[in-house]
Amino acid sequence: MELLDNAIPLKQINKIENPGRLYSDLMDLIVKLANYGLIHCDFNEFNLLIDNNTLKPILIDFPQMVSVTHKNAEFYFNRDVECIRTFFRKKFNYVSLVYPMFTKDVTSVDVGAKNGGDGESTSAGYRLDLIVANSSFTHKMEKELEQVNFFYK
Repeated sequence: MELLDNAIPLKQINKIENPGRLYSDLMDLIVKLANYGLIHCDFNEFNLLIDNNTLKPILIDFPQMVSVTHKNAEFYFNRDVECIRTFFRKKFNYVSLVYPMFTKDVTSVDVGAKNGGDGESTSAGYRLDLIVANSSFTHKMEKELEQVNFFYK
């Protein structure tokens, strides 16, 4: 972990010279993450920092991430996309008709794994969701977290 003293939360930015560029970077980040096997599930202005020098986004806060093979992955992916679209419309008066869709843009991961595919193919060469699944976060813990999240929706 490192101190990000040259970055500010997206929520605190009131004016941006080129909102379309940042919007595009954020949508690309959502898709890139999904193509590595993960959906953030809380991709919004509170969990994004913007580097003051490069104006590039920095994503934070990962505890609620799910695999692209999760039964609600498409819902969470689309919600992340809509959070950014809504924020840009309200905050910067920026509307784009171009935005990613789970079924169209998450193509480098075999999202059919939940239906019997191997789920390991990716253009990135590896899947972060499988790496996380093999960490100390157990399947039992995942099920318990899903039950708790169900009560807070």
